[in-house]
Amino acid sequence: MAALARQAAAPLVGLAAVVLAVLNLRVIATELIWGSPGPGGLGEDFWSIYTPAAELPAPLYRMALEQLKNFAADPQPVAIGTYPPIDVVLARPLTLLPWRPALAVWLAASLVAVVVTWWLVVRLTRSGRFGAALALVIAFAPDTWWAFHEGQINLLLLPVLTGAAVAAGGGRSGLAGALIGVAGALKGYPALIGVYFLFARDWRGMAWCFGVGAGLTAAGFLATWPASLDYLTRLLPVQLAASPGFVNHGLPAVARRYFEPNLYGTTVVASPLLSFITGKLLPLGLVAASLWAVRGRPAVSLLALTALLPALTTTSWISTAVLASPALMAGLALAAGLGEAGRAGKLLLAAGALLTQLSPLLRALEVPFDSIRQAVATHDQLFYAWNLDLTAGYLCIWGGWLLVSRVARASVSLRPGDAVPGRLAVHEAHA
Repeated sequence: MAALARQAAAPLVGLAAVVLAVLNLRVIATELIWGSPGPGGLGEDFWSIYTPAAELPAPLYRMALEQLKNFAADPQPVAIGTYPPIDVVLARPLTLLPWRPALAVWLAASLVAVVVTWWLVVRLTRSGRFGAALALVIAFAPDTWWAFHEGQINLLLLPVLTGAAVAAGGGRSGLAGALIGVAGALKGYPALIGVYFLFARDWRGMAWCFGVGAGLTAAGFLATWPASLDYLTRLLPVQLAASPGFVNHGLPAVARRYFEPNLYGTTVVASPLLSFITGKLLPLGLVAASLWAVRGRPAVSLLALTALLPALTTTSWISTAVLASPALMAGLALAAGLGEAGRAGKLLLAAGALLTQLSPLLRALEVPFDSIRQAVATHDQLFYAWNLDLTAGYLCIWGGWLLVSRVARASVSLRPGDAVPGRLAVHEAHA
Protein backbone atom coordinates (compact mmCIF):
# COMPACT_ATOMS: atom_id res chain seq x y z
CA MET A 1 0.00 0.00 0.00
CA ALA A 2 2.80 2.42 0.93
CA ALA A 3 4.60 1.66 -2.33
CA LEU A 4 1.43 2.39 -4.32
CA ALA A 5 0.96 5.66 -2.44
CA ARG A 6 4.52 6.70 -3.26
CA GLN A 7 4.05 5.91 -6.92
CA ALA A 8 0.79 7.87 -7.00
CA ALA A 9 2.46 10.85 -5.30
CA ALA A 10 5.45 10.87 -7.66
CA PRO A 11 3.83 13.04 -10.39
CA LEU A 12 2.68 15.61 -7.81
CA VAL A 13 6.14 15.81 -6.22
CA GLY A 14 7.76 16.14 -9.63
CA LEU A 15 5.25 18.80 -10.68
CA ALA A 16 5.93 20.78 -7.51
CA ALA A 17 9.66 20.74 -8.30
CA VAL A 18 9.04 21.95 -11.85
CA VAL A 19 6.69 24.72 -10.69
CA LEU A 20 9.29 25.98 -8.20
CA ALA A 21 11.91 25.90 -10.95
CA VAL A 22 9.69 27.92 -13.30
CA LEU A 23 8.99 30.52 -10.61
CA ASN A 24 12.71 30.91 -9.89
CA LEU A 25 13.54 31.12 -13.59
CA ARG A 26 10.93 33.83 -14.00
CA VAL A 27 12.63 35.93 -11.32
CA ILE A 28 16.05 35.36 -12.87
CA ALA A 29 14.81 36.16 -16.40
CA THR A 30 13.28 39.41 -15.11
CA GLU A 31 16.59 40.46 -13.58
CA LEU A 32 18.51 39.41 -16.67
CA ILE A 33 16.33 41.44 -19.03
CA TRP A 34 15.36 44.48 -16.97
CA GLY A 35 17.77 44.43 -14.03
CA SER A 36 21.47 45.21 -13.69
CA PRO A 37 23.29 41.88 -13.89
CA GLY A 38 26.94 41.88 -13.00
CA PRO A 39 28.85 43.04 -9.89
CA GLY A 40 26.66 42.62 -6.84
CA GLY A 41 23.81 41.15 -8.87
CA LEU A 42 22.84 38.30 -11.17
CA GLY A 43 25.80 36.39 -12.60
CA GLU A 44 28.44 38.11 -10.48
CA ASP A 45 30.78 35.11 -10.52
CA PHE A 46 30.48 34.66 -14.27
CA TRP A 47 31.14 38.38 -14.68
CA SER A 48 34.47 37.84 -12.88
CA ILE A 49 35.40 35.30 -15.59
CA TYR A 50 33.85 37.09 -18.56
CA THR A 51 35.50 40.46 -17.87
CA PRO A 52 39.15 39.31 -17.80
CA ALA A 53 38.44 37.03 -20.77
CA ALA A 54 37.17 40.05 -22.72
CA GLU A 55 40.16 42.14 -21.61
CA LEU A 56 42.87 39.66 -22.57
CA PRO A 57 45.83 40.14 -22.74
CA ALA A 58 45.30 42.64 -19.89
CA PRO A 59 46.15 41.34 -16.39
CA LEU A 60 43.80 38.49 -15.45
CA TYR A 61 43.44 39.20 -11.76
CA ARG A 62 43.17 42.98 -11.69
CA MET A 63 39.89 42.95 -9.68
CA ALA A 64 41.06 40.35 -7.18
CA LEU A 65 44.38 42.11 -6.59
CA GLU A 66 42.58 45.40 -5.97
CA GLN A 67 40.42 43.67 -3.38
CA LEU A 68 43.49 42.09 -1.82
CA LYS A 69 45.04 45.54 -1.46
CA ASN A 70 41.90 46.95 0.17
CA PHE A 71 41.35 43.99 2.52
CA ALA A 72 44.90 42.90 3.26
CA ALA A 73 44.02 41.74 6.78
CA ASP A 74 41.40 39.21 5.69
CA PRO A 75 41.33 37.01 2.59
CA GLN A 76 37.56 36.52 2.74
CA PRO A 77 36.61 39.52 0.58
CA VAL A 78 39.01 38.28 -2.10
CA ALA A 79 36.45 35.89 -3.54
CA ILE A 80 35.79 37.42 -6.94
CA GLY A 81 37.92 36.83 -10.01
CA THR A 82 40.09 34.12 -8.45
CA TYR A 83 39.38 31.27 -10.85
CA PRO A 84 42.24 29.30 -12.43
CA PRO A 85 43.48 30.77 -15.74
CA ILE A 86 41.98 27.96 -17.85
CA ASP A 87 38.47 29.18 -16.94
CA VAL A 88 39.19 32.55 -18.52
CA VAL A 89 40.68 30.92 -21.62
CA LEU A 90 37.67 28.64 -22.11
CA ALA A 91 35.26 31.54 -21.58
CA ARG A 92 36.96 33.58 -24.29
CA PRO A 93 34.49 32.52 -27.07
CA LEU A 94 31.58 33.87 -25.00
CA THR A 95 33.14 37.33 -25.14
CA LEU A 96 32.15 37.46 -28.80
CA LEU A 97 28.68 38.14 -27.37
CA PRO A 98 27.70 41.23 -25.39
CA TRP A 99 27.46 40.79 -21.62
CA ARG A 100 23.74 40.00 -21.25
CA PRO A 101 23.52 37.45 -24.10
CA ALA A 102 26.73 35.81 -22.85
CA LEU A 103 25.25 35.55 -19.35
CA ALA A 104 22.04 34.09 -20.81
CA VAL A 105 24.08 31.37 -22.55
CA TRP A 106 26.01 30.66 -19.34
CA LEU A 107 22.82 30.38 -17.28
CA ALA A 108 21.16 28.18 -19.90
CA ALA A 109 24.18 25.86 -19.83
CA SER A 110 23.96 25.81 -16.02
CA LEU A 111 20.29 24.80 -16.16
CA VAL A 112 21.08 22.01 -18.61
CA ALA A 113 23.89 20.88 -16.29
CA VAL A 114 21.46 20.56 -13.37
CA VAL A 115 19.00 18.51 -15.44
CA VAL A 116 21.79 16.24 -16.73
CA THR A 117 23.00 15.73 -13.15
CA TRP A 118 19.50 14.67 -12.11
CA TRP A 119 19.33 12.24 -15.06
CA LEU A 120 22.72 10.74 -14.15
CA VAL A 121 21.62 10.27 -10.53
CA VAL A 122 18.42 8.50 -11.61
CA ARG A 123 20.46 6.29 -13.92
CA LEU A 124 23.01 5.52 -11.22
CA THR A 125 20.47 4.62 -8.55
CA ARG A 126 17.88 2.98 -10.84
CA SER A 127 15.27 4.72 -8.77
CA GLY A 128 11.54 4.44 -9.33
CA ARG A 129 9.27 7.36 -10.12
CA PHE A 130 8.96 8.57 -6.54
CA GLY A 131 12.71 8.43 -5.96
CA ALA A 132 13.29 10.29 -9.22
CA ALA A 133 10.75 12.93 -8.17
CA LEU A 134 12.47 13.44 -4.80
CA ALA A 135 15.79 13.83 -6.58
CA LEU A 136 14.22 16.42 -8.87
CA VAL A 137 13.09 18.44 -5.84
CA ILE A 138 16.70 18.58 -4.63
CA ALA A 139 17.91 19.42 -8.14
CA PHE A 140 15.80 22.59 -7.98
CA ALA A 141 16.26 23.29 -4.25
CA PRO A 142 17.46 26.65 -2.85
CA ASP A 143 21.20 25.87 -3.04
CA THR A 144 20.85 25.42 -6.81
CA TRP A 145 19.28 28.85 -7.17
CA TRP A 146 21.88 30.51 -4.93
CA ALA A 147 24.61 29.18 -7.20
CA PHE A 148 22.51 29.92 -10.29
CA HIS A 149 21.96 33.54 -9.30
CA GLU A 150 25.69 34.02 -8.81
CA GLY A 151 26.52 32.37 -12.13
CA GLN A 152 28.68 29.87 -10.25
CA ILE A 153 30.78 27.44 -12.26
CA ASN A 154 29.95 24.80 -9.62
CA LEU A 155 26.69 24.08 -11.47
CA LEU A 156 28.64 23.17 -14.61
CA LEU A 157 30.83 20.87 -12.51
CA LEU A 158 27.88 18.87 -11.16
CA PRO A 159 27.39 16.61 -14.23
CA VAL A 160 31.17 16.28 -14.57
CA LEU A 161 31.61 14.96 -11.02
CA THR A 162 28.42 12.88 -11.08
CA GLY A 163 29.43 11.51 -14.46
CA ALA A 164 32.75 10.47 -12.94
CA ALA A 165 30.88 8.44 -10.30
CA VAL A 166 28.70 6.81 -12.97
CA ALA A 167 31.74 6.01 -15.12
CA ALA A 168 33.70 4.56 -12.19
CA GLY A 169 30.71 2.46 -11.16
CA GLY A 170 30.55 1.09 -14.69
CA GLY A 171 34.21 0.09 -14.68
CA ARG A 172 35.42 2.99 -16.86
CA SER A 173 38.05 4.36 -14.51
CA GLY A 174 39.91 6.18 -17.29
CA LEU A 175 36.86 8.28 -18.11
CA ALA A 176 36.17 8.84 -14.42
CA GLY A 177 39.73 10.05 -13.90
CA ALA A 178 39.58 12.34 -16.92
CA LEU A 179 36.35 13.95 -15.68
CA ILE A 180 37.79 14.54 -12.21
CA GLY A 181 40.87 16.02 -13.87
CA VAL A 182 38.65 18.45 -15.79
CA ALA A 183 36.82 19.49 -12.61
CA GLY A 184 40.11 19.92 -10.75
CA ALA A 185 41.55 22.12 -13.48
CA LEU A 186 38.45 24.33 -13.59
CA LYS A 187 37.97 24.80 -9.86
CA GLY A 188 40.99 23.42 -8.01
CA TYR A 189 39.66 21.60 -4.97
CA PRO A 190 37.69 18.87 -6.87
CA ALA A 191 41.13 17.44 -7.62
CA LEU A 192 41.02 16.13 -4.03
CA ILE A 193 38.60 13.46 -5.22
CA GLY A 194 41.46 11.94 -7.20
CA VAL A 195 42.75 10.47 -3.92
CA TYR A 196 40.28 7.65 -4.60
CA PHE A 197 42.46 6.31 -7.41
CA LEU A 198 45.51 6.22 -5.15
CA PHE A 199 43.58 4.34 -2.48
CA ALA A 200 42.17 1.85 -5.01
CA ARG A 201 45.56 1.53 -6.73
CA ASP A 202 43.78 2.34 -9.95
CA TRP A 203 46.77 3.64 -11.87
CA ARG A 204 44.85 4.03 -15.10
CA GLY A 205 42.30 6.31 -13.45
CA MET A 206 45.08 8.17 -11.64
CA ALA A 207 47.01 8.70 -14.88
CA TRP A 208 43.97 10.11 -16.67
CA CYS A 209 43.10 12.31 -13.69
CA PHE A 210 46.58 13.75 -13.41
CA GLY A 211 47.18 13.95 -17.14
CA VAL A 212 43.98 15.77 -18.02
CA GLY A 213 44.07 18.02 -14.95
CA ALA A 214 47.72 18.95 -15.37
CA GLY A 215 47.34 19.40 -19.12
CA LEU A 216 44.41 21.80 -18.85
CA THR A 217 46.05 23.69 -15.99
CA ALA A 218 49.29 24.08 -17.92
CA ALA A 219 47.40 25.18 -21.03
CA GLY A 220 45.62 27.89 -19.03
CA PHE A 221 48.85 29.21 -17.52
CA LEU A 222 50.75 29.17 -20.80
CA ALA A 223 47.95 30.86 -22.75
CA THR A 224 47.83 33.76 -20.28
CA TRP A 225 51.48 33.96 -19.20
CA PRO A 226 52.92 35.98 -17.47
CA ALA A 227 49.66 37.43 -16.04
CA SER A 228 48.72 33.98 -14.74
CA LEU A 229 51.73 34.00 -12.43
CA ASP A 230 49.73 36.22 -10.04
CA TYR A 231 47.41 33.29 -9.40
CA LEU A 232 50.23 31.14 -8.02
CA THR A 233 52.18 33.77 -6.16
CA ARG A 234 49.46 36.06 -4.75
CA LEU A 235 45.96 34.57 -4.94
CA LEU A 236 46.35 30.86 -4.28
CA PRO A 237 48.10 31.43 -0.92
CA VAL A 238 45.21 33.70 0.10
CA GLN A 239 42.61 31.11 -0.91
CA LEU A 240 44.40 28.44 1.11
CA ALA A 241 44.43 30.61 4.25
CA ALA A 242 40.81 29.76 5.27
CA SER A 243 39.26 33.06 6.27
CA PRO A 244 37.50 32.83 9.67
CA GLY A 245 34.63 35.02 8.44
CA PHE A 246 31.08 33.79 8.97
CA VAL A 247 30.27 33.24 5.30
CA ASN A 248 33.01 30.60 5.01
CA HIS A 249 31.60 27.20 6.02
CA GLY A 250 34.46 24.75 5.46
CA LEU A 251 35.92 22.88 8.43
CA PRO A 252 39.30 24.70 8.16
CA ALA A 253 37.43 28.02 8.43
CA VAL A 254 35.32 26.76 11.35
CA ALA A 255 38.50 25.76 13.17
CA ARG A 256 40.00 29.22 12.75
CA ARG A 257 36.75 31.00 13.58
CA TYR A 258 36.04 29.28 16.91
CA PHE A 259 39.36 27.92 18.18
CA GLU A 260 41.98 30.48 17.09
CA PRO A 261 42.34 34.20 17.84
CA ASN A 262 41.23 36.14 14.77
CA LEU A 263 40.48 39.67 13.63
CA TYR A 264 36.71 39.15 14.02
CA GLY A 265 37.00 38.34 17.73
CA THR A 266 34.87 35.19 17.33
CA THR A 267 37.05 32.83 19.36
CA VAL A 268 34.99 30.63 21.67
CA VAL A 269 37.88 28.58 23.08
CA ALA A 270 41.47 29.34 22.14
CA SER A 271 42.75 25.81 21.65
CA PRO A 272 45.40 24.76 19.12
CA LEU A 273 44.39 21.14 19.77
CA LEU A 274 40.71 21.70 18.93
CA SER A 275 41.72 23.73 15.90
CA PHE A 276 43.96 20.91 14.68
CA ILE A 277 41.26 18.28 15.25
CA THR A 278 38.51 20.30 13.56
CA GLY A 279 40.49 21.78 10.69
CA LYS A 280 42.88 18.95 9.82
CA LEU A 281 42.30 15.66 11.63
CA LEU A 282 38.52 15.51 11.10
CA PRO A 283 38.73 16.21 7.33
CA LEU A 284 41.38 13.51 6.96
CA GLY A 285 39.21 11.07 8.93
CA LEU A 286 36.17 11.81 6.76
CA VAL A 287 38.15 11.21 3.58
CA ALA A 288 39.55 7.97 4.97
CA ALA A 289 36.06 6.80 5.94
CA SER A 290 34.78 7.62 2.44
CA LEU A 291 37.38 5.24 1.06
CA TRP A 292 37.47 2.43 3.64
CA ALA A 293 33.77 2.17 4.49
CA VAL A 294 32.73 1.37 0.90
CA ARG A 295 35.78 -0.43 -0.47
CA GLY A 296 35.16 -1.80 -3.94
CA ARG A 297 32.25 0.59 -4.60
CA PRO A 298 33.78 3.45 -6.58
CA ALA A 299 30.52 5.23 -7.39
CA VAL A 300 29.59 5.44 -3.71
CA SER A 301 33.07 6.62 -2.72
CA LEU A 302 33.24 9.30 -5.40
CA LEU A 303 29.81 10.72 -4.57
CA ALA A 304 30.72 10.69 -0.85
CA LEU A 305 33.94 12.59 -1.55
CA THR A 306 32.03 15.07 -3.74
CA ALA A 307 29.55 15.68 -0.92
CA LEU A 308 32.46 16.37 1.42
CA LEU A 309 34.11 18.99 -0.81
CA PRO A 310 32.21 21.96 0.68
CA ALA A 311 33.31 20.84 4.16
CA LEU A 312 36.92 20.16 3.19
CA THR A 313 37.85 23.23 1.18
CA THR A 314 39.32 26.37 2.73
CA THR A 315 36.95 28.61 0.72
CA SER A 316 33.41 27.31 1.09
CA TRP A 317 30.66 29.85 0.45
CA ILE A 318 26.92 29.21 0.38
CA SER A 319 27.15 28.69 -3.39
CA THR A 320 29.55 25.80 -2.73
CA ALA A 321 26.72 23.88 -1.01
CA VAL A 322 25.40 22.72 -4.38
CA LEU A 323 28.31 20.25 -4.66
CA ALA A 324 26.67 18.13 -1.96
CA SER A 325 23.42 17.88 -3.94
CA PRO A 326 24.31 14.84 -6.14
CA ALA A 327 24.83 12.68 -3.03
CA LEU A 328 21.65 14.09 -1.48
CA MET A 329 19.68 13.40 -4.67
CA ALA A 330 21.07 9.88 -4.93
CA GLY A 331 20.51 9.17 -1.24
CA LEU A 332 16.87 10.26 -1.33
CA ALA A 333 16.29 8.37 -4.58
CA LEU A 334 17.55 5.18 -2.93
CA ALA A 335 15.81 5.85 0.38
CA ALA A 336 12.43 6.17 -1.38
CA GLY A 337 12.45 2.46 -2.12
CA LEU A 338 13.81 1.15 1.18
CA GLY A 339 10.51 0.87 3.02
CA GLU A 340 11.15 0.63 6.77
CA ALA A 341 14.85 -0.11 6.33
CA GLY A 342 17.67 2.38 6.58
CA ARG A 343 16.07 4.73 9.10
CA ALA A 344 19.36 6.16 10.34
CA GLY A 345 20.46 7.05 6.83
CA LYS A 346 17.08 8.57 6.02
CA LEU A 347 17.18 10.74 9.14
CA LEU A 348 20.65 11.99 8.26
CA LEU A 349 19.60 12.80 4.70
CA ALA A 350 16.51 14.63 5.93
CA ALA A 351 18.62 16.59 8.42
CA GLY A 352 21.13 17.37 5.70
CA ALA A 353 18.39 18.66 3.40
CA LEU A 354 16.94 20.90 6.12
CA LEU A 355 20.32 22.22 7.23
CA THR A 356 21.57 23.05 3.74
CA GLN A 357 18.32 24.22 2.14
CA LEU A 358 15.90 25.63 4.73
CA SER A 359 18.10 26.65 7.66
CA PRO A 360 20.22 29.25 5.77
CA LEU A 361 17.01 30.95 4.60
CA LEU A 362 15.65 31.14 8.14
CA ARG A 363 19.02 32.28 9.50
CA ALA A 364 19.21 35.10 6.95
CA LEU A 365 15.74 36.27 7.99
CA GLU A 366 16.63 36.19 11.69
CA VAL A 367 20.11 37.70 11.29
CA PRO A 368 20.36 39.64 8.00
CA PHE A 369 23.80 40.15 6.51
CA ASP A 370 24.04 43.73 7.78
CA SER A 371 23.31 42.50 11.34
CA ILE A 372 26.11 39.94 11.45
CA ARG A 373 28.62 42.52 12.69
CA GLN A 374 26.47 43.23 15.77
CA ALA A 375 25.93 39.50 16.40
CA VAL A 376 29.69 39.01 16.40
CA ALA A 377 30.34 42.06 18.56
CA THR A 378 27.90 40.81 21.21
CA HIS A 379 29.15 37.22 20.92
CA ASP A 380 25.66 35.99 20.10
CA GLN A 381 26.07 32.28 20.90
CA LEU A 382 22.81 31.37 19.13
CA PHE A 383 24.13 32.90 15.93
CA TYR A 384 27.50 31.20 16.42
CA ALA A 385 25.83 27.79 16.71
CA TRP A 386 23.30 28.43 13.96
CA ASN A 387 26.07 29.40 11.57
CA LEU A 388 27.28 25.81 11.71
CA ASP A 389 24.16 24.63 9.83
CA LEU A 390 25.76 24.28 6.41
CA THR A 391 28.87 22.56 7.74
CA ALA A 392 26.75 20.12 9.77
CA GLY A 393 24.46 19.62 6.77
CA TYR A 394 27.32 18.49 4.56
CA LEU A 395 28.35 15.91 7.13
CA CYS A 396 24.76 14.66 7.46
CA ILE A 397 24.42 14.26 3.70
CA TRP A 398 27.75 12.43 3.56
CA GLY A 399 26.82 10.04 6.37
CA GLY A 400 23.28 9.53 5.12
CA TRP A 401 24.51 8.68 1.62
CA LEU A 402 26.98 6.10 2.92
CA LEU A 403 24.39 4.45 5.17
CA VAL A 404 21.54 4.40 2.65
CA SER A 405 23.73 3.07 -0.16
CA ARG A 406 24.94 0.30 2.16
CA VAL A 407 21.40 -0.71 3.14
CA ALA A 408 20.25 -0.53 -0.48
CA ARG A 409 23.01 -2.84 -1.61
CA ALA A 410 22.15 -5.36 1.08
CA SER A 411 18.47 -5.26 0.03
CA VAL A 412 18.98 -6.33 -3.57
CA SER A 413 21.21 -8.97 -5.09
CA LEU A 414 22.43 -7.98 -8.53
CA ARG A 415 24.54 -9.54 -11.18
CA PRO A 416 26.53 -7.10 -13.33
CA GLY A 417 24.18 -5.61 -15.89
CA ASP A 418 20.94 -6.54 -14.10
CA ALA A 419 18.19 -3.94 -14.20
CA VAL A 420 15.81 -3.60 -11.29
CA PRO A 421 13.15 -1.01 -12.20
CA GLY A 422 11.94 0.89 -9.20
CA ARG A 423 14.40 -0.78 -6.86
CA LEU A 424 17.51 0.42 -5.25
CA ALA A 425 21.00 -0.62 -5.98
CA VAL A 426 23.80 1.68 -7.01
CA HIS A 427 24.84 0.36 -10.39
CA GLU A 428 28.45 -0.73 -10.30
CA ALA A 429 30.42 -3.21 -12.34
CA HIS A 430 32.22 -5.89 -10.39
CA ALA A 431 35.21 -7.86 -11.54
